[in-house]
Amino acid sequence: MNFLLWIERSWLGQFIASDTYAAPALLCFHAVGMGIVVGAIWMYNFRILGFSRRMSFTAFTNLKRVAWIGFFLNLASGVLLFTASASRLIVNLNFQLKMLFMVLGGLTVWWLARVVAQGSEREEPASFPMGVKAIAVVSALFWCAVIFTGRYIAYTLGPPNF
Repeated sequence: MNFLLWIERSWLGQFIASDTYAAPALLCFHAVGMGIVVGAIWMYNFRILGFSRRMSFTAFTNLKRVAWIGFFLNLASGVLLFTASASRLIVNLNFQLKMLFMVLGGLTVWWLARVVAQGSEREEPASFPMGVKAIAVVSALFWCAVIFTGRYIAYTLGPPNF
């Protein structure tokens, strides 16, 4: 816990916590990054579910690059936001759930990408089995849970430890 307090008391943590525009600007970038990542993942999931069948999975190659940009935007803004409230966030249930849902969502996307890659080695599948479609739905729900718990942090984060 001392390390987390040190992070909060660093010049960066203090600046983000006290500046009028720093935290709102970082939250803006975090929201944009999340929109990019989750938007791309949802498009991928919907394609697996059978929507836009004319869209080839190879078209998602460029979209994957954009999603990685959104991910790194989220990573950078999230780490910076964390510096302002590290000791409170680490014990916040919604923050913990957000991190869990993010890992689970990432694992489902990784698994779905492997399934799609294996299928596209032969020929792009016209349809996927119900089990794969179920994982696509679960993936979409995990990413909704990331957004929900992330937003809910603001309503459950206790006061600063001064």
